[in-house]
Amino acid sequence: MSTTFGTLKTRALLLLGDDVVVTGTGGSAITSGSNNSADLLTAAVAAALDAILPWYWKRKTLALTGGSTVYGLASDHWRMEAVLDLQSGKFLPTVLPSVSNSWGEGYMDNNGWLEYPSGSITFSASIPTDGATIYYHALWVKPVYDTDNLEVPDFLVAALCFYVASYCCVPKAYNSANIRQYGTRVDSGTPEDNPLMSMSNNYMKRFELEMSRVPISARGEK
Repeated sequence: MSTTFGTLKTRALLLLGDDVVVTGTGGSAITSGSNNSADLLTAAVAAALDAILPWYWKRKTLALTGGSTVYGLASDHWRMEAVLDLQSGKFLPTVLPSVSNSWGEGYMDNNGWLEYPSGSITFSASIPTDGATIYYHALWVKPVYDTDNLEVPDFLVAALCFYVASYCCVPKAYNSANIRQYGTRVDSGTPEDNPLMSMSNNYMKRFELEMSRVPISARGEK
């Protein structure tokens, strides 16, 4: 976890065959490319950090105080893992919404949970006074400054670079497609004949290949 935001952008620009342009120094340094703006690279990195979540997520917990049935989830919440009842020391089950299935009745300690409504979790019975702990998958923090260290392990950086490269090709491919619609010569290609989009797709395939090499993270059973 020692790769900086600036280093990631530099490696992605090298993949794209773009010139690396650094303006400012130290904490004020901003890395961009001759053909890829700093704003585009920032958006691409943010998208890449979200794209790796199905394979590799950030593990966090959230403490709940007792006495209520509805709690707000953390702002960085992405997916629920489990809920631990601190009084019983057992993980509570999720309630399956189905016909004739009672709301919490018959479940462990007659309590279960649903991730409803959006941004919150609802229990069928009040959480005991000892409270509970939510185990969840969280979003990775998006870097802002070139000197910011990425939270993800270094073995994910290659995959991130391929995703960033693919993302940066999309606007250029779109512009190229708009230009090609006016092509009339045989050697000008068709509007669908877009090498930039093909390049973007190839980078995306490399991203998926890199992620397939990542050890599968174990999930809890609900």
